[in-house]
Amino acid sequence: MEELMKEAQKALDEMDPEDKRMMDSLGIKMPSFKEVPNIGDAKLKKAFEDDTRLVPLKDNARIASIYKFPITESNVATYLSSTNVSVVSKLDVAKNHKLNKPGNRQKRVTILHKL
Repeated sequence: MEELMKEAQKALDEMDPEDKRMMDSLGIKMPSFKEVPNIGDAKLKKAFEDDTRLVPLKDNARIASIYKFPITESNVATYLSSTNVSVVSKLDVAKNHKLNKPGNRQKRVTILHKL
């Protein structure tokens, strides 16, 4: 990586002053490779692997945070009703927040009359 940066800086240094003025007049700022953060090949390789990975790495902490209980016929109704209550309360908060925006006064009045 450092070799590529040196080559790029060398190419900029060898650029014709007239070309530099023309680029400057067009609003193109000349980059400086002297201020680029030092990123090693290992970091670049890891970043490339992370970007191209189709399946994310296993995250044991998030997996452990999942509520674990067996869903059976006897407890599925209770689970669904408690989940429904939780989701409805979150939707009500979101709906109220959206209706309280300044441009939504007429919608708020219409919905309240329907209730």
